[in-house]
Amino acid sequence: SIPNQNGYQVALNADTEIDRWSNDRTTEPPETRPPEPTTQPPRPNPPLPDGSRETPPSTPTAVALREAASFQAKSDVFAVAVSPDGQTIATGSKDGRIELWNRSTNTLIRTLVGHQGPVRAIAFSPDGTLLGSGSEDKTARLWEVQTGKVRYAWTEYESPIYAVTFSRTGSTLITGDGNGKVDLWSVANGTLYKSLLKNFGAVFSLLVSPDGKVLVSGDRDGDLVLWSLPGGEKLAEMEDAHQSIIFALAVGNNGQTLVSCDFFGQVKIWDWQAGTLNLQREFIAGRSVFSVAVDADSNLLATAIGTESEAGQIKLWDLDSGSSIDTISGYSRPVRAVMFTPDGRSLISGGEDTSIRIWQTP
Repeated sequence: SIPNQNGYQVALNADTEIDRWSNDRTTEPPETRPPEPTTQPPRPNPPLPDGSRETPPSTPTAVALREAASFQAKSDVFAVAVSPDGQTIATGSKDGRIELWNRSTNTLIRTLVGHQGPVRAIAFSPDGTLLGSGSEDKTARLWEVQTGKVRYAWTEYESPIYAVTFSRTGSTLITGDGNGKVDLWSVANGTLYKSLLKNFGAVFSLLVSPDGKVLVSGDRDGDLVLWSLPGGEKLAEMEDAHQSIIFALAVGNNGQTLVSCDFFGQVKIWDWQAGTLNLQREFIAGRSVFSVAVDADSNLLATAIGTESEAGQIKLWDLDSGSSIDTISGYSRPVRAVMFTPDGRSLISGGEDTSIRIWQTP
């Protein structure tokens, strides 16, 4: 997420179909997981600059990711975050728990208890001392990492919280909810100082640019919006940037490119300099892409995929060309979250099989 900041890691639960959502934009989105897509997106993909609509050809090369460690959460893992020093892994689960793990020993440090519904999003503050979380219980919380205590709990929401991230200064926690609202909360005193409203499409993904000046939101309707920070003015909006829910966002090429992914498995690479969005390339990565992550040094792109009827996978891509590099299998259930550690040496994954796995990069 974060997504993750790497993607935040957003996902849905499992019972109600997406198409049961009311056409009335004021209707709250479901608190359940979308069905397996049975058809291709209803509209053809827009052509790329060269006129092509094809998925880039697969050019497998040896990445040689190896599983360095694996441990089990208490419940399905819906979100993953890694502390800025790379030493702590946080996981958000279906049962409402947030678990903090020591990356070196793969042992549980502590469990943060308070949410009464699935935790859909978690993110560390830039200094690693705080953790933000959002849940289907319609609350967002700010936790002290060292003590596990709740600093603030925001309970005034009317819909689930699907996305959280911090400003680059760490002074603001940003949340996205099921009513299409993006809220900016003061970390210092817990007060709300700005609400950004984009229609009523539930906000499923948030990302702050590396320079801290732009916030990107992705929503249920497939729209991308760029907002200024700290003011919250709308800089640009691309309606129907995707044809389904934008589950996750990431940045690559030293912040020059934005990566977005959706429920139908479509991944798009954007040039987002100068406050605009220009499509560079796109490809189909799988049947439901729930999370994306980019290793800044190698421009290696990881996508987490899986459907109700299929085992999960992690697929690796070259960000510059969009070429497929490798596929990591071995999951019995969908993979919900992926995130590279800050040093780029490990990829962390979490999924509905309750496993957290650490993959070592070359």
